[in-house]
Amino acid sequence: MKLNLSQRKLRKRIIKALEEQGFKINPHVRPAGYSKRTYKRIQQRARLEQIYYHKKFLRKYFNLAKLYSRDGKVIVPENIELELREVKSDSFEEFLFRWWNLIWWSIPYQRSYGRQMRFLLWDTKHNAPFGLICLQSPVLKMSVRDRSLGIPKDELDIWVNRSMNAQ
Repeated sequence: MKLNLSQRKLRKRIIKALEEQGFKINPHVRPAGYSKRTYKRIQQRARLEQIYYHKKFLRKYFNLAKLYSRDGKVIVPENIELELREVKSDSFEEFLFRWWNLIWWSIPYQRSYGRQMRFLLWDTKHNAPFGLICLQSPVLKMSVRDRSLGIPKDELDIWVNRSMNAQ
């Protein structure tokens, strides 16, 4: 199949974008390596796009996040006391959870579908967030998981609805 000029330009732009993200193309698209650094590089562009997309939110809640941020030098590991705080809609915890979810992770933020339970792991001694926990509905169809667990296709929705993924 012969490509016209606009198709060739588009193909070249796509290949360049993939290579900039850390993929090799010859002839198949695959990561340039299999290290954690390579995967972070692949995710970096999407992560920066999400930060750009949510910049209004990030600016609005920057001072709130800063108020509860701690320099590592002031954290005394022996004094850390953690509590689990459920994140409820429009709560202080939700704003901090969203803010840190966008900034903390190297993987780009994506809104979850289905059931979701979010928690802040809070250091009460330092009055600061310590971690984020999210439980959510798993992907409905994942052939590797389904075969490994021996889940019959006609029971897939039952099994999936009885489980949650953690991140």
